[in-house]
Amino acid sequence: MYLKRLDIQGFKSFANRTSFEFGPGMTTIVGPNGSGKSNVSDALRWVLGEQSGRLLRARRLEDVIFAGTSRRQPASAAEAHVDGTVRAGHVGTRVRPARTRPARGTL
Repeated sequence: MYLKRLDIQGFKSFANRTSFEFGPGMTTIVGPNGSGKSNVSDALRWVLGEQSGRLLRARRLEDVIFAGTSRRQPASAAEAHVDGTVRAGHVGTRVRPARTRPARGTL
């Protein structure tokens, strides 16, 4: 699978909509400790169907929703969308999986 783009909103440390564009070749995500680098790979695992909170480094699946800070309200849902291409031989099929998890008591 070739990943083109990952969009995250309300997922762990990503309160605002954040987009990652992946070009051809190798992509690396760098930043200081605590900047959310691992949350990018957690979001990718989650949107592709991971159901284990433990494998997403969360006690419960509800813990993937941005919990808020002293200055920001908690998110009402976590969202992740990925845009990519799956290749079979010379033919590529575009795939766009998405996943949303509303906070408890919201719809």
